[in-house]
Amino acid sequence: MRKYEGMIIIDPKLEEEKIKEKIEDVKKIIEKKGKIEKIDEWGKRQLAYPIKKREEGYYLVIEFEADGSVIQDLRKHMDIGTDYLRYMFIRR
Repeated sequence: MRKYEGMIIIDPKLEEEKIKEKIEDVKKIIEKKGKIEKIDEWGKRQLAYPIKKREEGYYLVIEFEADGSVIQDLRKHMDIGTDYLRYMFIRR
């Protein structure tokens, strides 16, 4: 298993409850084949430039250890969902 760090920007127009659901979805995908080391919720922040006509985003930084297949699963999940503005995963 390899160590990864990911940053996810969620649509801030969602209700707080929906944002928490999106975070839980990400956690479940990771925990199927790996383990979460640290989750850091930055909350709503101003974007440097508009993304999907949004000026703000809800930032989430997550460090985890998992197989490479988890990254593919996360990307598929986020590409299907319209509530994720951007995401990026890097190997540490």
